[in-house]
Amino acid sequence: LIISQIVMFVILERNNFTPLNINFKVEQSILIKYGGIKYNKLKDEKEYWRILTGMFLHESFSHLISNVLIEVLFLLSREKS
Repeated sequence: LIISQIVMFVILERNNFTPLNINFKVEQSILIKYGGIKYNKLKDEKEYWRILTGMFLHESFSHLISNVLIEVLFLLSREKS
């Protein structure tokens, strides 16, 4: 799960790269193109698959790292019990 999130972030960042965008932040239009959650696409166009794909998309590198850290901590706590 963690590897798939990292791979997806790299793919999105490569598609989003411009010389002025070197801050590791993915544009919202790219996120939506690759399956990000947008209300009207869920409601009007019935693209319910976006609920699942949205979990693998991250807007920034710090967002990715914080989510991975939370997942690791959660999994470690589950493993102990």
